[in-house]
Amino acid sequence: MSDEQDTLALIQQVLAIGAVVLVGLVVVMTWYVTNQAVRPVRQAARVASRLAEGRLSERMKVRGHDEMATLAQTFNDMAESLQRQITRMEHLSRLQRRFVSDVSHELRTPLTTIRMASDVLHDAREDFDPAAARSAELLSTQARQVRGAAGGPAGDLPHRRGRGAGGVRGDGCGRLGAR
Repeated sequence: MSDEQDTLALIQQVLAIGAVVLVGLVVVMTWYVTNQAVRPVRQAARVASRLAEGRLSERMKVRGHDEMATLAQTFNDMAESLQRQITRMEHLSRLQRRFVSDVSHELRTPLTTIRMASDVLHDAREDFDPAAARSAELLSTQARQVRGAAGGPAGDLPHRRGRGAGGVRGDGCGRLGAR
């Protein structure tokens, strides 16, 4: 019986070593397969983080023709589209700033002339009939407000909410609002 027991012990040792080796192989294969699946996701997260920081030229590496490669290609297409949109928005913003600057510049000279004429009329309003005097006040106030909106001196009157043209109350009574 001793020979049979030795044989059984040897078989148990071989099975135990085989089980340990098999479990080790399963762990290594699981780690490898998991790493293969998670690596592209981690790369996508890093690239997305860089894109969020403003590095618009960042792209994912496309390898193979599997689902991960499709994901990387789609991600890169999205990043390219975002970069084009942001570039277009920056260009439109520059055009808008330039337009506003040009309009403001072009308005300053005629507004200065209108302001000077309205100041002359405003200063002489005591010599006018009441309706003309009121018109001179409104013209002067409007000229100052428009000049301020067009980038005039800091002393110009600001726009006030709840008031119509020239500081006139919205009730149409023709009175100057309190300043």
